[in-house]
Amino acid sequence: MKILKPQAVRKIFREYLREAGCKENTIRTKMRFAEVFLSYLDPELDVRDIGIPVIEGFVDYLSLAKSRRTGRPLAKRTRQAVISAMKMIFVVSFRRT
Repeated sequence: MKILKPQAVRKIFREYLREAGCKENTIRTKMRFAEVFLSYLDPELDVRDIGIPVIEGFVDYLSLAKSRRTGRPLAKRTRQAVISAMKMIFVVSFRRT
């Protein structure tokens, strides 16, 4: 089975959102949230091999992350949106492969 790297997942996720009928603004927003998770990952990692330690590490990272715009900690809704995007990435990645 071919390795599913984060770069490929970006394309798969964007394609999924388009096929789901999302508008461009929605796609842009969801991709921005997804990018927080995907940029956290090792670029050579197969996304299907991600385990609990990586997810726990990401959640810890997210709790300490700061907004690029304001420099303040991420708002609770932002963290929830990023985690929601992460979940969608897993669902889409496993369905498409």
